[in-house]
Amino acid sequence: MLLYIHIPFCSSKCNYCSFNSFVGKKGLWRDYLDALISQFNRWQQIKPALFETLFIGGGTPSTLPSSFYFQLLEAISPFLLPNCEKSIEANPTASREWIAQMGKIFNRISFGVQSFNPDKLHFLGRNHTPQMAMEKVEVAFESGFKEINIDLIYGVKGDDYSLLEKDISIAEKLPITHISGYSLTIEEGTPFAQLGTEAQNLDEELQLWFIQRLNSSFPQYEISNFGKTCRHNLGYWEGKEYRGIGAGAVGFEKIPWKGNRFFRYYHHYQIEKFIGEPTPQKWEEISWEMWQEERIFLGLRSIVGVPKAILTPSQIERAKELTHSGFLKETPSHFHPTSFTLADPLTLEILEG
Repeated sequence: MLLYIHIPFCSSKCNYCSFNSFVGKKGLWRDYLDALISQFNRWQQIKPALFETLFIGGGTPSTLPSSFYFQLLEAISPFLLPNCEKSIEANPTASREWIAQMGKIFNRISFGVQSFNPDKLHFLGRNHTPQMAMEKVEVAFESGFKEINIDLIYGVKGDDYSLLEKDISIAEKLPITHISGYSLTIEEGTPFAQLGTEAQNLDEELQLWFIQRLNSSFPQYEISNFGKTCRHNLGYWEGKEYRGIGAGAVGFEKIPWKGNRFFRYYHHYQIEKFIGEPTPQKWEEISWEMWQEERIFLGLRSIVGVPKAILTPSQIERAKELTHSGFLKETPSHFHPTSFTLADPLTLEILEG
């Protein structure tokens, strides 16, 4: 299985962020740690599992002290496989010491860089400078991290070919193995929601160029991800079970006490409520139709592709028609997309088969 742990603490809230995160609540970290370990142990008693990947996301995990993660890893490490990919997210404001300490217990780190342009960072509400981002990537490399990711955002007001080219050119010179490239989306409840499309650059040709330009240096393996494959991310697209722990975390598992059927489950979003009741609060059974649709969609937006074994005869025929039209490539066991950006319409085409 995959293991995801959510850290909902932040030092500031970015203008585009809709993730489950809170500012000014770091004083709760010790109680939150106890709640995480309590929930993890309870799950292990009910449904023991070993984990091939661990991903700690947020929020901003680097907001909390290194002692938090040493205690957390001490509790869960006996259940991590020897070759476990252990990832943690960080802000470029993280201290050199914190990064070095994380290098002792994690083997992959992801920095929320977003851009190397100071004006763009200010517009996005980021609290770091381009120099901080470049420096902290180097610190992570010196600290022994074998895999380093940076996030870049495109489709932002003010983006042009020159700005985006400079972002990629700087990234190419850094000791990174992976880039996550996200198109800016406007989410309700964020400061950018008041601006709407005025916060975006919706030039499709520019966005397509950015993806192709990234792909030239960091091979694309999913619609938003480039470079050395993140096993944790790929596990989602392969339809693997994942255990979600923490405030606002989501999990997807076969649940023994619910007839061994697949469920997606959700936790309290508020930190205080999670601390008081660290158990899933909502359960959603995943029907065969829902599962199949997700497998098709996620497979078409990544190198995973769609297994023929999950398709009906009529859906296979429709997929073959799309292959003849040049939208898919066929192998003995799978259908693969020729372009990840067509995942939505291709999914609908196959399901109508």
